[in-house]
Amino acid sequence: MGTASCTTSAQCGSLPGTAYCDSEGGIAACKATEVCNGCDDDLDGKVDEAPNQGSHTLTRACTNACGVAGTQTCNGNPWGACYVPTEVCNSCDENLDGLLNNAPGRYDRLK
Repeated sequence: MGTASCTTSAQCGSLPGTAYCDSEGGIAACKATEVCNGCDDDLDGKVDEAPNQGSHTLTRACTNACGVAGTQTCNGNPWGACYVPTEVCNSCDENLDGLLNNAPGRYDRLK
């Protein structure tokens, strides 16, 4: 069995991938790298996942509206909000808890 380049024709559109050939030389599957599109691009039964993780765990770096670096998680397409685990005193809600400038686990503002 070998591999070759291919283009998927999955329900979410065409992606460049790798064709895995069967013992007779026919293409058994064309697998692509996961992208945030609500599909199982790598044909492992999970959707929009990071390597060796469960569905909907694909992440990417982002910058929120106040310029603070964070992480977005794929919600099946589109990407979720830009999450930053620690609040910065800047009138933004980095940790997405609905409060501005609060310390972790606290419901009052940072001083």
